[in-house]
Amino acid sequence: MKKNNTFLKVTAGIAIALVSFSCTNDDVTSETPDNHKKAVSVVARIGDGDSQSDTRLTYEEGGIQPDGSASMVVKWEKEEKIAIFHISGGKWLDDYAWSMDFDIMNSNASDLSADRKSTVFKGEVTTGEDNMIYCAIYPVPQELKSINVSGETTLYYIVDMAQTQDCNNPTAHLKEHDILTCSGVYDFEDIDFMHGLTVLRFDLTLPEAKEIKEIALSTSWEFFITSMQIRLEGGNSGPYPYPIESADKITLPLLNAKADNKVKAYMMVMGKSFEKDTPLTVTATAVDGTVYKKDFKAGIEGTLRYGKCYSIVKTLEKQ
Repeated sequence: MKKNNTFLKVTAGIAIALVSFSCTNDDVTSETPDNHKKAVSVVARIGDGDSQSDTRLTYEEGGIQPDGSASMVVKWEKEEKIAIFHISGGKWLDDYAWSMDFDIMNSNASDLSADRKSTVFKGEVTTGEDNMIYCAIYPVPQELKSINVSGETTLYYIVDMAQTQDCNNPTAHLKEHDILTCSGVYDFEDIDFMHGLTVLRFDLTLPEAKEIKEIALSTSWEFFITSMQIRLEGGNSGPYPYPIESADKITLPLLNAKADNKVKAYMMVMGKSFEKDTPLTVTATAVDGTVYKKDFKAGIEGTLRYGKCYSIVKTLEKQ
């Protein structure tokens, strides 16, 4: 296949398993045990390469290859927060349930390394039971809820995948949608985060210079996840994404775009399985209503891996 017909090119990151379960929407309550707190300090690092976990807070392109693929350099910002959940409850690990209450740890500028790939989170975490187990989530969840899944209490929060790109800072919107998790935390020396989602990078060429107001990627069925739950089940399985709404098209509005024949954009998506012949259409719509698009095939077979960055490099045609 020719270079310009290849849809997805893997660049950097680490995979995390996706598990699906049947569920109901019955809300249940969760009691919080009367536990104590202890002060902890944990080092969080940003790794390089496929063999290491990779946290993120601010994104930069690390270099464009001749084939159009890109690496993403990820750095901590000056002040960050992470959520620490703890397991409490049953006699056996599988009987344990994550507490609805969670602790928050903070970092600040004084703990940043010179290259901003290492920082320290400090705070108090819940203690009080034998063999306490913790997991970490970034960013801090909002509106935590609980449901009954196969007879077990499962905590979750909703992530809406709608995104808008400010072309003055084209990767800033990735931060709030790239879910980072770490399960099986037994001590607080280091936390190795894993990505929960995937980056799509668009490198589009237009036949003329235009100010583009939005780009879109579509296919012939409801393939793209538009809303998901981040779930924590009983036991030590840790957090994982669970799709709840899908569509045949995802759209990225662009703010502060300049008239140009080049469009560069980024979207955070949930990993899905492709077949080589999966039909796709990428579309760019200008402020004046002019539409440019390109139909193509996915060109790869397999699953979009979590933590990877995949490039869509296309020359669009005026409609």
